[in-house]
Amino acid sequence: MKCNIYFLTLILLAFTSCKINQKKQDLPVGLWIYKSVSSDEVNIQKGRYNNKGQQKGTWRYRQNGKLYRKEKYRDSIVTITLYHPNGKRSGQGKAHYIEENNSLHFYYNGLWKIYDIKGKKEANKHYEYGILINTQIIEK
Repeated sequence: MKCNIYFLTLILLAFTSCKINQKKQDLPVGLWIYKSVSSDEVNIQKGRYNNKGQQKGTWRYRQNGKLYRKEKYRDSIVTITLYHPNGKRSGQGKAHYIEENNSLHFYYNGLWKIYDIKGKKEANKHYEYGILINTQIIEK
């Protein structure tokens, strides 16, 4: 009886598990996990690609197990949250990406909120098409 339950569990897992790092017509699709290891750090990126090979949904970037960047893709707009090593938010804003002449352009746009190491807002930055227009320091 235990053998049958074990066998059925294995079959169920085989049919429901998601394949990782798959390509279709030379484009990444589905769940992808990138890992790079150097002598003093391990970087991991995890997220999904749509059928056109474009990032979608939420992507998480970790360095030595700690989250340092999160990106949420929706159409051509990306909401980015950056984190200090202590886990507190260090910045948040939006970016846009557009495809021109078979290349992808990614740039910050609009209001970016900047936070100190304690998580308190310290500045606002305004970008237009990747160019910093102004910075407003928040008085404490």
